[in-house]
Amino acid sequence: GGALGGGKTIALLMCAAQDASNPRHRALLLRRTFPELRDSFLPASWLVYQPMGAEYANKSWTFPSGATVDLRSMKHEKDKYNFQSSEYSTICFDQVESFTVTQYEFMLSRLRSVDPTLRSRLRAAANPVGPHVNWVLRRWRWWLYEPGMREEEHAGPYIGKGNAALVLRDPATGEERVVPPQHSSRCSSCGA
Repeated sequence: GGALGGGKTIALLMCAAQDASNPRHRALLLRRTFPELRDSFLPASWLVYQPMGAEYANKSWTFPSGATVDLRSMKHEKDKYNFQSSEYSTICFDQVESFTVTQYEFMLSRLRSVDPTLRSRLRAAANPVGPHVNWVLRRWRWWLYEPGMREEEHAGPYIGKGNAALVLRDPATGEERVVPPQHSSRCSSCGA
């Protein structure tokens, strides 16, 4: 649901290190700006990666196997092209609602590996409000619903109305229901 201190950043750090025993594993952790990266991923990464034997240099962690986790930012739209020849088996977006849809979609093409034993993973953590929350809600609307709703009740598009509230529209009746931004979104398949 986007709560502060809910563990989203740590979960992304752990996801990025999931294949750290494979020397061909390359992961990317993204925040929109470098100050956000410096203030969130960097301090948390020391707590997670240093005990695993990884060493830090130039915004990258290198594990004993040779696997790497890069910590990067993408402030401007054109910054996505800095990754043009990159190849990552895992990409994690922290606060994906701060990225544009074209930045996100461009990075999907960087999700690949020459090692067939590496599973490609993309993870994104989000808050219920943000500058680009509308595309995020449109993309994942089928997995969002209010606590207590039956799965069949959450069908239909979520439409953002600024940062004040979200609106759930029932496609059958056209009825709209206001959902407060602090509502707890849950995944219909796993309950997370």
